[in-house]
Amino acid sequence: MRPNSREQFLIDTIKAKDFADNYYKSRISFKLAVKIARIIEFPLEFAKRLRDKLRKPKRKLSPKINVKVEELKELKTPNGRVAVFIHLYYPDLIEELNYYLENIPTEIDLYVNIPNEVNADISKFTIKPKKIYRLENIGKDMSSFIFFLQSENLFDYYAVLKLHSKKSERLGVDEGILWRKGIFQSLLGSKKRVNEILNAILNDGVGIVGVKEYFLPFNRRLKNYKNYKKLLSTYQLNDRDFGYHAGGMFWFSPNALKPIIDNKSINFDSFRNSQNQNDGDLEHAFERIFDLCSKKTGHKTLNVPIFIDPNEVF
Repeated sequence: MRPNSREQFLIDTIKAKDFADNYYKSRISFKLAVKIARIIEFPLEFAKRLRDKLRKPKRKLSPKINVKVEELKELKTPNGRVAVFIHLYYPDLIEELNYYLENIPTEIDLYVNIPNEVNADISKFTIKPKKIYRLENIGKDMSSFIFFLQSENLFDYYAVLKLHSKKSERLGVDEGILWRKGIFQSLLGSKKRVNEILNAILNDGVGIVGVKEYFLPFNRRLKNYKNYKKLLSTYQLNDRDFGYHAGGMFWFSPNALKPIIDNKSINFDSFRNSQNQNDGDLEHAFERIFDLCSKKTGHKTLNVPIFIDPNEVF
């Protein structure tokens, strides 16, 4: 939603960044709280309250925090078109998506996947979609994204943005909102921020742009390692010294994901065995290889922070 004041913008930004800074700690605490709740036979709501007590934020949230405002540098918007892909599982987020898409200062071709069991009023988008897919809801947002990569001629665009209507309700309503808004703000929070990203992709050899606070190391002991190794072999990737963007939203140069675009041996149908888990499926392994593809094709990864100067918004 559109922030209604500079103060509210700062409060929301600080909350989103605080959640990002404590992301892994929050997950661990919640698992511990659920385990305790089950042992003593309390309901899940008790686990959520206990989780809140277990979490110890790095700082108190306050609207009085002083934020250093740096000089704004104007960048020329690159010529050409960009593409935006949205996996729309929650249509009630269209208005929020519209607000952030307004910050893309160049021509946009919008591609939207609406899972076939979801009803959505496409007319609510302020940008008319160039194409709408109605695909089976397998592999969460990742299967439809791979379909998009391998079906469209993305080399007509110098930059593409991958988004989805993220709620992460398993973490709690407030936590899901903070995670989503932190990502949206980092990637689309102001026209200046988007200009910086587009210029980096076009002029600085950047292949992937994601959120700094959600760029995490990959733990090879996770249960999706078998799928991950399969992807490494398929795309001939080297997994030394890398990370991935938790949340699965990022800007990219189509050339950076050329290995996935060109090699269709793994495609939409490959996700049919996914079990809709929180981890361990093919979609989770895919989330962890985009940075590796970017490196393989000679590109760099750029991580941008959640914080945005309020002067860029107001």
